[in-house]
Formats: sequence, structure tokens, C-alpha cells
Amino acid sequence: MVQTAVEGKGKARERGPEPWKMHRCSIGHPQTGEVLDDGLAVFFKGPRSFTTEDVLELHVHSGRAIISSVLNAISFFPFCRPAERGEFTRRAFEGGRLDLTQVEGLRDLIDAETESQRRLALRSAGGATRARLETLRNEVIQCLALVEALIDFGEGEDIEEGVYDQGEIMRSGIRLAIFGPPNAGKSTLLNFLAQREAAIVTPIPGTTRDVLELSLDIGGLPVIVADTAGLRKTDDVVEKIGSSDVSLCVLSAPEALTGSAISGFSLDIPSTIVPLLKDDTFILLNKTDLLPPGTSPPNLVSHEMWSVSLGTGQGTQLFMDRFGKALKKRYLLQEGGFDGDEALITHSRHRTHLESSLQFLDAFLTTAPEDIVFGAEELRYAAQAIGKISGLIDVEDILDASGFHSFPPAYPLLHIDAVNTALSNSRRTSDVDPVLYVQGLNLENPSACCHVKRGELRYLCPVSGDVDPLYAFAFLQTFVDILHEYFGQMSSETLKDNFDIVYQLLEETLDSGGHPLTTSPNALRDIVLPPSLLNKVLSVAGVSGLASSSATSHPFASPIPWRKAGVRYNNNEIYFDVVETLEAIVNKNGTPAVSTVWGRVDSNCKLSGTPDLLLSFSNAQSLHDCSFHPCVRLQRWSRDKVLSFVPPDGKFKLMDYRYAPATASAVAQTSIPIVFRPTIQIDEHGGTIDVTLSSRLSTRTMENMFVELYLGEGASGASCIASHNASWSYSPKTQTLVWEIKQVMPSASYNLRGTFSSTAEHPRPSRAFRIRFKILQHNFSAIKIEQLKLTGEVYKPYKGMRGNSLGNIEWRW
Repeated sequence: MVQTAVEGKGKARERGPEPWKMHRCSIGHPQTGEVLDDGLAVFFKGPRSFTTEDVLELHVHSGRAIISSVLNAISFFPFCRPAERGEFTRRAFEGGRLDLTQVEGLRDLIDAETESQRRLALRSAGGATRARLETLRNEVIQCLALVEALIDFGEGEDIEEGVYDQGEIMRSGIRLAIFGPPNAGKSTLLNFLAQREAAIVTPIPGTTRDVLELSLDIGGLPVIVADTAGLRKTDDVVEKIGSSDVSLCVLSAPEALTGSAISGFSLDIPSTIVPLLKDDTFILLNKTDLLPPGTSPPNLVSHEMWSVSLGTGQGTQLFMDRFGKALKKRYLLQEGGFDGDEALITHSRHRTHLESSLQFLDAFLTTAPEDIVFGAEELRYAAQAIGKISGLIDVEDILDASGFHSFPPAYPLLHIDAVNTALSNSRRTSDVDPVLYVQGLNLENPSACCHVKRGELRYLCPVSGDVDPLYAFAFLQTFVDILHEYFGQMSSETLKDNFDIVYQLLEETLDSGGHPLTTSPNALRDIVLPPSLLNKVLSVAGVSGLASSSATSHPFASPIPWRKAGVRYNNNEIYFDVVETLEAIVNKNGTPAVSTVWGRVDSNCKLSGTPDLLLSFSNAQSLHDCSFHPCVRLQRWSRDKVLSFVPPDGKFKLMDYRYAPATASAVAQTSIPIVFRPTIQIDEHGGTIDVTLSSRLSTRTMENMFVELYLGEGASGASCIASHNASWSYSPKTQTLVWEIKQVMPSASYNLRGTFSSTAEHPRPSRAFRIRFKILQHNFSAIKIEQLKLTGEVYKPYKGMRGNSLGNIEWRW
């Protein structure tokens, strides 16, 4: 729909509009091709949109014919229809973008009539209410998770008294009932408050026949004013006054004041009014302009009273100021309307669920210690009652109440979104930082996402607080190795087909606090059975307990954590694979600036019983910065440079090391096995390439040689000729030229020459080539096994060793 409805220019038309940017476009009919309007389009890519789905927003001219034709054209697309009322908000709620309190806040924001209502609704829509409720709910969940410990949870410690009334009043308004005897000036007061003729005013008593209601703004507070008819019959009127929040009695001063200036004036309230007066009723004396000069109304202790003349306006401004302050004082609201940081409860639904939660908490606090199981259920009900307010109810919260799992449901989605955004904004995936800061999460500790790519999959690990990212990367590498041990080659289909096993592996490799637990593949195999055809058949058939590798095998039954007990083989043998990688940077004059060899020793052990091995290498003094499998005894290596260990059963990595040749020079570097002569000529909108590669090895063949050059932004193509049946390719996506040589024979030379083009006037290709290769049956360190001794068993094992080398060189020109 985006590509059809929005016609961009150039390559943007093929890719569709770039997300989150305004694009000028021609909007055409999908069937006739007729241009309907010249407008603007914005593409919001999910999940970073309001609804968490892909959204296309079209800006067209406001003519009725244009809007009608565009809507008609959109209707030709399949599955397109007009949105129902509130459907976008509902989709945002279903997608996890909003919770129920935020949805209600949006509705209140639309309906807001006063500044205080707008502020409160905006805070609720922004998640303030949700954050406060989630704090309460998380505390209850934490108490439930630690119910067997000493629990000290105060009753309602985070819900101040009166917060219900404040919130509902701020949202729905203060209901003010104006009552008094006929012709006292009630309708005149209503018109004064409304600043318009809201009620008919005549000198004839009884003009107002019914109850009039108006929504007003008094001192920044929403007030719903009810003007009652003159109190002759008190059927509906009494009910109206009784249901109001505040009542204001309007009296005619000439009729209500009795006495003289000498003896003093007193307030004579009609007998029909006295039963309706409450302790908090305000009194307003009207028509003070008709009083004799020098008349001073009495001061009432029981009621707050003001004197005005609504006809002349005398005292009205003072009345409005003091009346507004009195309302704020009564409902504990701040001056200037609501402007606090706290979130108020704005709906009766909130009140109902919170009161229900408090009842469950009260029941928990009164539970006897011997009935702690029933007390836990009360806590569970309390957490669910709070969760119903925001719509977040999850029974797994109790299991996830600590450490690694104590994050909101959107926590992993934010990290996935951060990585996807970084990848989409980068021209090359290699330019994306392996550690990304994650925004938009309200946590006390900062949050980051560590990610690595292995094969076609990218693995993510969120971290927070003071966790070292290297700790996360070490676990990721270990877990990827475990997956390869279980499934071999990893793919998305493999993960889907074996999701249950992957889930079990995560549960066993991490404890409840998110720390690595059991990472030894040998120990994991006793806990989580590797996938097999027999296991799948038995699982589908509903048969369990028959696929165990051993009837007597139990997890952690062996005194050695990394090796099972009672292992038996007909042929006892152990193999060692030594893989070394040369990482180097070579200057343009051919001199190595950096040349380092990193190696690892992988082993495949098939030895019976509990063998204790002593392994010695030739040239062991050149191995530095070593790291070992936990089975290796470190003291023996430090003293004698030999490996003493009881090996795990099966495949495992014995050690890692850095090879540094013993030379007289201060800098010990390994020689580069190739000679590379690049010649690059940069012209306008392109350039020429002429490179020659030769092997320095006299007996070994290098395989899978790849030479890569990034041609820079704007590169549009390349044309080359490769010698010796080698091949080349150009990737428009990565703008990289790749020269591939299947086999580089000893002492042979190979050449690649050609040209490349670019839309940039002055192309800026990378200043270095990336060269990768592989050498079979070869090690840069020339390391070999000198001796392998076995104790603890009577057999003599067969040992085998194989060496392979890899190269990764940055050659500058």
C-alpha cells in the first residue's frame, strides 16, 4: 500500500518511504493511476508507532472532493476499511503501548474543560497513574514472593487519605448545589457564574421551575452548578442537594437580616431552609445594596458567609476569590489548580479495585502465622485487584518477582526495538556498536543491550546497573556454544522446532537473579535431553520417561561437576583441534603495524572411567594470556607449563591463548603469509583498481581467500577482471567489492583489475582492504603435543591432534 499509494523518486520508490520523515508525494488511484492530490506522507514503522503497527499517515488538501476521492481509492486495497471509533487507541492498548489508565487519560484529555482537568488527564495519559499503581503492585508481588520471610507491609502506605475524592473531583467536577428561598437571587448568581443568561431572571418568585445544571470553571476547578427551584416543595430538590459535593445557600439580605444597628443584626433563616443546611454549607447574602446604610451582617461561627450585591456587582470579585480558595482548601488541592507530581485516582473503577485490594491486604495482615498459605492467596488477590486497574494481570509475575525477571513486560521489546533501529539507521551492520543504551524505560538503574551476530541469528542480552558488558558477552558466547552442541547449525527454524529445549536450557543456565548457573554441556545433557527422533516421537505419542540416556543417570550424581560417573567406551581415544587466528594490520608500505595470533584448543574426549591426564606441548613458553576450562589445575601450568586435568566427556574447549614468538626484538610479531600490492586511482565519479596477491608459503595451500574493499557512500557499481579463474562480486547493499580465490597455491600470484563508479563527485572508498583466508593442517605457532600421560585407569589412550589456521588482515593502501 505504501509503495503504491506513495510515489517517491528514484530508489526511494522501490524501498518505500523512509520511516519517521515527511515525504512529498503524488497520491494516485491504485487502479486507474489517476493522480488525486499532491500531498505529504509519513510512514511510522512498528513497533515505534502509536498502535505498535506499521502506520501510513497521508496529509492531503482539505477539499471535500479530495478527501472523498482519497478515501475511495484506499478502499480498493484489500483488508482496508474505515477505523471504528476509538480503534487506534484500542490497538495501542492491545499492542502494549498504552494501559487502561492511559486510555482513560486520553479520553479525559479530550473531554477536559478546565486547566486543572487538562493537567491531570495529561499526566494520566502520560503514564503517571500507571507508574504509581505499578509501584504498589510490585510491592505486593515482592511480598508474595518473599512470603516465607518476615513481611512488613504497612496498610495503604502509598495511598493517601482523600486521594480518591481528589482525583474523581478533578476529573468529574465539584457538584455545587445552589438553593435558597424563592427570589433570593439564585438564578442571578448562576448567570453571574456562567457569564451569560443561563436562567430566566424576573422579580416574580418561582420563575425557575426545575433544576438547572451548568459546567463552570471556578478558580481553575471544574464545578458543576445546580440551581434549584425556590424551596416550596422539597422532593427532588432535597435529593439534589444531598447528592452534591458542596452546597451554597443564597439568602436575600433584606429579608434574612433582623435587628437594628443599635442592638445588632442577626440572621433569620427561613424554616424551610434550616433542615437543608449542613455543617459545610456556604451562605451568600445577596441584595446588600437594599440594606440601610451602616448595616453589617453578623459573623457566623458555624458557616462561612459572604455578602454581595449581584445586581450592582458589589463584592462579587471578593466572593469569587474567597469561594475558590475555600473549595481548594476543602479538597486539599493546591493553589492554582492541580499541579502536583502525584497521580490521583480519577475513576470510580479505580476506587473499587483499590478498596478491594486494601481489603485483601487487611485480611493478609490479620492472617495467623500458621495459615501463611492462606495469607499468600490474599496477597495474590490484592496484586490482581491493582493489576485490573491498568489491565496488567499476569500469574507469572509471582515467579518473576526477583532479579533478572523483575522488569515490565515491555522490557525485552524496548531492547529489540533499540537494536532494530540502530541496524536500520546504519549502512553497514558492522558499524553498529555492540552495546546500545536503551531509552524510554523508567528504571532506577541504566539499561543497555549487548548483542552479537552468529550466523544468520542475532543474540541479545539486556543488562542494567553496574553489570560489566563483557560479562554478558561471555555468557552469550557460552550459550551460543551450548546451542551448537545441542542442535548443530543454528537457524530460526531450528529455534522454532526446539523451542521447549531452548527454554529449558535458559532456565538451567541462568538462576533467578540472572546470573550464570550451569553452563557445562556435559552437566546440561543430564538435565535437558538433547533433541532426537526418538524423543520427538515419544513426545508426540504422549509417552515420557523412556528416552533417558541411562536408567541410573542422575544430574549432579558425579563428584566432578563437568564429568559424568560410570562412562564406558570400547575404544578409548582423545582428539585435540588447535585453531589459530592471525589478526594483523599492515601499513601501505607492507610493514606489519600489529600482528597477533590468538589460538584455542578444542578437545573431543572418549575415555572411560575417570582419567587424570597430564598434557605437555612443545613451544609452551610462547603461549601467553591463557584461559582454561575449569578442569585444568592452574598451579601445575604456572609452575611447569603442562596441563593437568580430568577431562569432561565429549566435546569441550580446553584452553585459549595468545602466541608470541620468542625473538630478540622488543616487538614479537608473526610474519604475514601473503604479499599484497594494491594500486587505487580515484577519479571523478569513480576510479580504477589494480591489486596483486602472492603467497609466501612454499608448501601450504591457502583456501577460501576473500579480499574486500568498501567503495564508499554513493558507489553504484564495479567492473573487474580476475586472473586464475578467480571470481569477483559487488554488493549494492553493502557497497563492497569482493574478490574470492578458492585456492591460493604456494608461491603463486593472482591479479584483479577493473573500475568502479559512484554518484559522488569525489568518491571516498575505504583506506584499507579486508583479507580473510584459511590454511589447513597448519599452525602459526607450530605447537605440537609432546606427551600425554594417563593415571587412574589401566588402559592406554589413543591421542590425535589437528591444526588449522585462519587469517584476518587489514591491509592499508
